[in-house]
Amino acid sequence: MKLRIGDFYYGAALAQIAGYPVLTHVHGVDGKEGYFQINDNKRLLIKYATTGNGTWRFTVRPEDLAVLSDRADYEIWFALVCGESTICLLDEDQLQSVVDIESSTSQWI
Repeated sequence: MKLRIGDFYYGAALAQIAGYPVLTHVHGVDGKEGYFQINDNKRLLIKYATTGNGTWRFTVRPEDLAVLSDRADYEIWFALVCGESTICLLDEDQLQSVVDIESSTSQWI
């Protein structure tokens, strides 16, 4: 199986999350890149930026936000991987404070 560049960034975020004892299982969601199901009640979208030069920018596409309308009974989390520097985890309320979840166009965080 060939590795993609995103696999390294997804792995970095998942490795941080795996350190918490409440994590019992994780798997990909519907073959969508960067989407993961954690336990039975959480959905995680991991976005990454490879360069930041002091300011990190992430594109949030309408299809990224569709997970919020398809949420069923899931808690929604966004992980922003800032190159090799750090990982920022946003819950749904924090995400809604920085993006318009009703937007039909791409946005920057």
